[in-house]
Amino acid sequence: MIRSATKQDIPDIRKICRKCFDTSDEYIDFFLEKCHPKHTLVYERGGKAVSVLHTMSISYISSSRTRGNRNSYPGVYLYGLATLPKYRSRGYAKSLIAYLKTNAKRQGWKFLIVHPSNEEIVSFYDRIGFNTHIYRNADSLPLFENRAFITNLSGVELFLLRDKRLIADYFQWNHHMLDYIIEEAKLNPASPFQEDTRYPFLMLTTLDDNFSVKSRHATFSFPL
Repeated sequence: MIRSATKQDIPDIRKICRKCFDTSDEYIDFFLEKCHPKHTLVYERGGKAVSVLHTMSISYISSSRTRGNRNSYPGVYLYGLATLPKYRSRGYAKSLIAYLKTNAKRQGWKFLIVHPSNEEIVSFYDRIGFNTHIYRNADSLPLFENRAFITNLSGVELFLLRDKRLIADYFQWNHHMLDYIIEEAKLNPASPFQEDTRYPFLMLTTLDDNFSVKSRHATFSFPL
């Protein structure tokens, strides 16, 4: 059964994270403390969550700064998709994505997007329809990738500062997510840049046939 997560699912989700991701218990605890269960889907078997998919809102901003106009298209960013090892190869992960796709389309979202971390995951998403590859600009706003800098801001301040500075089309988190990112920057060691650009973001555009991005290279908010 697929359903939205509740706070009661947190112990099960913590177990999935520890089994499936190479990260510290400290970070998992931080993540689960900050994330909102209502933005998380779980596949339940025998009263336990055995597969999980986290989501957050993200917008594609198409700018026309000559007249001060711009269009904002709402989308959903997928992350943290994982299934306990003993429950894999049963289609649970694909079912979670299919469920999300149906509901996102019904609610008027224009796209789904994900950022795989290796070739195997890129291939998985490509097979289920995430065929639009978008590469993150390698030289996008290095100032905002400096963790020491952003920890001095609030989410709202970072949102407004980025929005004022960006000229080309770009992807933008809302200020609630930027608050989380700033807190994460305080937790992690300082680093001048986040993830490299070897693996593309993958977009499923079939939610709306009239929506498309203008370029296969784009600027993304910190830290992606």
